[in-house]
Amino acid sequence: MKVFIITMQFPAPREIFANNDVLTLKKLGVDISVHSLRFSHKRKKVFEVQRGIQDIDYTHNSICKTFIGFLTGLFKPKVFFTLFWFIFRFHIQSPGQLIKSCILAPRVINIFNEFERKRPDVVHLYWAHYPSMLGYLVKKIYPDTTLTMSFVAYDLHMRFKGSIITANLADVVFTIARMEVSTLIKLGIDPSKIQTVYHGMMPNYFKDDSPEKIKGRVVSVGAFVLGKNMIDVVNIFASVQNELPYISLVLVGDGPLKNKVEKQVKELKVNNVIFLGHSAHETVIKEMRKAEVFLFMSEDERLPNVIKEAMAAKCYCITTDTPGIDELIPNSDYGSIISVGNLHAAEESLKKAINSNGFRNDVAEKAFNYIKINFNV
Repeated sequence: MKVFIITMQFPAPREIFANNDVLTLKKLGVDISVHSLRFSHKRKKVFEVQRGIQDIDYTHNSICKTFIGFLTGLFKPKVFFTLFWFIFRFHIQSPGQLIKSCILAPRVINIFNEFERKRPDVVHLYWAHYPSMLGYLVKKIYPDTTLTMSFVAYDLHMRFKGSIITANLADVVFTIARMEVSTLIKLGIDPSKIQTVYHGMMPNYFKDDSPEKIKGRVVSVGAFVLGKNMIDVVNIFASVQNELPYISLVLVGDGPLKNKVEKQVKELKVNNVIFLGHSAHETVIKEMRKAEVFLFMSEDERLPNVIKEAMAAKCYCITTDTPGIDELIPNSDYGSIISVGNLHAAEESLKKAINSNGFRNDVAEKAFNYIKINFNV
C-alpha cells in the first residue's frame, strides 16, 4: 500500500506522535511518504537523528517549489480553478485564512502534481485545516482515491471552514479523543465516517526496566507560556517543600515566561529546582523515568502526550481537569486530576504521593499497564 501523509511541517519540534505514526506504518510495510506545506524546520537534521527518521521519504516547501507550483497551476487550469474556487468560496469572510491559503496554494498544487505522478492508494491529512485544500483537490479530481483526515483540538479551534467541506468528502475522519466525536457531529460531519484513534506511543516506551526512582523527585515538562502554568508548578512545589525539604523539582522546557518562573523560584527561596531548558526527547523520557511524580498544571490540553509518557515512565501523575483527561486517567486508581487553578488540592495530592510509597507505586503501576494496553501505537 502506498500512502501520502500531508502535514504542515515534518519533522516538527513538538510532534513526536507524528514521527511515531510514520515510523510504525513504515515498519508494517507501508510505502509511506510525508509532504509538508511549510518550509523545513531549521533543526530538521537534528530531529532526523534524534527520532530515527533518516530513512523516511519526506518533502517540504521551498521558494523553488512554490514557484514551480504556481507555474504548474497556470498549465493545469482545472486544478488551478478547483483549488481557488474552494479557497475563495469558503474563506472569503476570514481574511487571515484566505491570505494564508493563497500563499500556501502553490505548494498544494506542487504536492498534487506529485500525487498525480505517484498515485498513492491513500492520502491522509494529518491536520484538518490548510491540508484540507489538498484533500479537496484529490477528491474532486480523483474521487476513487481513499482520503482520510484527522481532527485535533487545534483544528477545531481554528474553525477552518474548508476542513468541514473536505471532511464530508473524505472516506474516514479520525479524532484523537472520544469526547470530540460529538463536536464533529455538531459541525455537520457524517457520524458514520468518524473513528477515534488515539495518538499512540512506540513499544520501546513500555520496557519494564525503569531505573531506580530518586526519592522525592518531581518533574514537569512544558513550554513556559501562558496556559501551561509552569509558575503554578513552582508554587505547589514550594509549598510542599516547606514540609518535605528533601524533595527536588526538574523543569523541562523553554519559552518567554521562563525568566518569570526563575524569578519566582528565587523569591520563594526554593531549593533543589533544576531548569533543563529545551531538551532532546530522550532526555525528557530519562528525567521522567527517574521521577516519582509528574506534575502538570496546564489548562488547555487534549489528552496530552506528556501525560502518556509520564504514565509509561511509572510516574504518579497529577494533572488538570482538561477535556478528555478521563480517557487517560479514568479515576483515582490511575492518577490525580485537579481542577484548573486549585493549587491547594494539587499540594495535597503531591504530599500524599511523596509520603506514601506503597500508594504511589500501586497507582503508577496501574497507570503503566493502562497506557500499555490502550495507547500502544
